[in-house]
Amino acid sequence: IVATGNILPSEDVRILDGKAARFGTGNDFSIYNDGSDTTLRNSTSNQDIIFLVNDDGAANTEAMRIDASTNRVGIGTDAPGFKLDVQHAGDSVIQTRTTANSSGNDAYFRAALAGASAGDAFIQFDIDSVGGYALGIDNSDSDKFKLTYGGPATPSTANPLMTVTTTGNVGIGTDSPERKLHIDGAGGTAAIQIDKDGDRIAW
Repeated sequence: IVATGNILPSEDVRILDGKAARFGTGNDFSIYNDGSDTTLRNSTSNQDIIFLVNDDGAANTEAMRIDASTNRVGIGTDAPGFKLDVQHAGDSVIQTRTTANSSGNDAYFRAALAGASAGDAFIQFDIDSVGGYALGIDNSDSDKFKLTYGGPATPSTANPLMTVTTTGNVGIGTDSPERKLHIDGAGGTAAIQIDKDGDRIAW
């Protein structure tokens, strides 16, 4: 069926398995079900899929976009810079939460690597044009867990502030701790300071 104007059916429109609802003169976009899965297909090269909503009366407010040229998803942005890019002018919060208070129901974020030759697995806390912190695994340094600072920071390319080895040694000021707690005050600087009632002890 090819329509050049409005179609106003009084009943549901049913499209059989294996048949598609096609949009555009060149079949630019289609929706179909093969009996197992439902597919939304964009057949035009680099043409984004955009989800619009009526935001408190403001029609055509963009809620989400799939960037066809990069295969990235943007929420709050029409130019996603990552596989999932969430932006907002106010607080920008992503939550994972269990809804059943019972044993074994965990809530967590997972950063996983394909193997020992891959990069680092970490969380980055960054301030634009300033710098930030990274917390995670340095895959190139015996899988040490590091807190680092840089701009932007990664566990392997920024200044290490604290390091935990796989054997449980903790280093502050050193990324090669030799004891359970290894503090290195570089350049003769005192490594530990204790203040109490105006008195200061540093060594």
